[in-house]
Amino acid sequence: MNIEQQITDACEALRKELIEKLSPKEEYKKDDWIVFTDFGNVIRPPFTLGKPYQLLHDIVRDAIAVVDDNGVRNGYCGYAFEVVSFRHATPEEIAHKNFPPDGTACLVRDYIDGSWILAYSNGKGKFYKKCKKNSETIVWAYYQILDPNNLPVNE
Repeated sequence: MNIEQQITDACEALRKELIEKLSPKEEYKKDDWIVFTDFGNVIRPPFTLGKPYQLLHDIVRDAIAVVDDNGVRNGYCGYAFEVVSFRHATPEEIAHKNFPPDGTACLVRDYIDGSWILAYSNGKGKFYKKCKKNSETIVWAYYQILDPNNLPVNE
């Protein structure tokens, strides 16, 4: 094994050890709510300190994904994940999100330029799949309460 490979292997071992030490000890699962408490030296984070965000997937190894303040799927991985701090959101913080009440008809979409589709709110920040209350629920990046007199035409 040459010296370059030995250095690479040693660096990789140190990186894995550092990730293990810095990884959250709590378990964070898809749909959990988190609050960022520190952005370290991340420049212009797309999130707000103290604001709750819903996880789009389990936090595994060194990656986190949520919908940011601009309604875009965003997150941190690698070095940036290592310098940010977060915790689980409290029930009070989540309650302040002011979601549409259960059963409210809404227009939803995943991307800023995506097509709007009809979905019904579950009152907790998710929407019923297939527009049926007994179905699974899903998080959408963008939503608005359906107002037949104010449809988002050409948006």
